[in-house]
Amino acid sequence: MIRDTGDVIDVVTHHIYPSFGRAWEVTYDLDKKPTTPFGSPSVRRILKDTGWWGRPFWLTETGIESAEHGQGDQAEFYENLLEDWFGHQPEARWVDRIFFYQMNDGLDPAPSTFGILHGRPGLVRKAAFYAYRDFITDAVVDDAEIVAHSTPAFVAPGETVEIPVSFRNTGSTTWREPDGVHLEVTADSQAWETEHTWLPAGLAVPPNETVDLLIRLTAPSEADTVTLSARMTAGDGHRFGEPLRATIAATDIAPPEVLRHPRDGVLPQGRRATLSVEAASDTELRYRWRRNSVELTDDEHVEGSDSPRLTVLGLDRHLEGDYDCVITNEAGSVVTRAANLAVGTASPRRPTDRSIPVIGLSKQRLTGRAGMFER
Repeated sequence: MIRDTGDVIDVVTHHIYPSFGRAWEVTYDLDKKPTTPFGSPSVRRILKDTGWWGRPFWLTETGIESAEHGQGDQAEFYENLLEDWFGHQPEARWVDRIFFYQMNDGLDPAPSTFGILHGRPGLVRKAAFYAYRDFITDAVVDDAEIVAHSTPAFVAPGETVEIPVSFRNTGSTTWREPDGVHLEVTADSQAWETEHTWLPAGLAVPPNETVDLLIRLTAPSEADTVTLSARMTAGDGHRFGEPLRATIAATDIAPPEVLRHPRDGVLPQGRRATLSVEAASDTELRYRWRRNSVELTDDEHVEGSDSPRLTVLGLDRHLEGDYDCVITNEAGSVVTRAANLAVGTASPRRPTDRSIPVIGLSKQRLTGRAGMFER
């Protein structure tokens, strides 16, 4: 699945439960399990072999039952697994998130005791609750989130661009250039030139503060497409936080220009609804409408899914949502702003030709490969 669809996946996730209730079993299967002729490889090996290494990986389910192993062993499982991955000397730092199953014990149909709290109504705390709380209190965690960026979808062949991006420090450490904290930038095509972006000398970025950085990228002299990846990286080489990923095309052909975006609509149940777009291009245009980012095809509910004019034949609740249109020419694709279509009664105070200004968005911010765009 990663090989076939990894370019449109944001996060790879996995579930592991230990056979004997020990944290080392989970760490072993994730990181150290050797490849054998009749056994599955470690998760680490799979991520490396499929080209996912360095991108976000979450362990979204693990845990043990206190009824089977005892509250003491359950608490020890929490302590040891968290120490393996987020401690001062972790065995590995490529797991970005761990989700434990579960918050509290269940009642039906069979009592579950995976919780760090007993069941309702009391929700009494178990030893694992205190182990988890104490670790969080003292943990040193690197983390980051993207606040803003302005990534062009199209550049001219040979053009050098500087892409501004802002990251907020959402961890518990302070970022400093002497410590080796930097933005690691990679491109999946060697024809494009880029380099890592370092923090300005002398700058300290404490928790909850934001830093503005520039990614420098040079396109090849001939038409080509690249997927750019950028992620904060610590001095010891481990990557952390939310990554920036963008697809950029180098082309001499002008991309489609959106002249009119679809507009929001509120219509009574069963009413026919029409959404339309207008675009200009020097080359042939193709259209594909989407609802909530899922491509539409003509059926008993919609017509014109591959045209500038989409008709919803009878609006009802299951057809409500955000509709946009992917417009493509020889240069690539742009995506219109989304229009919300809803069942209801329009307010009489609402102007019939109401437009909502979009402040601070250049045309580049409205362009991008289908399925990967900003709203």
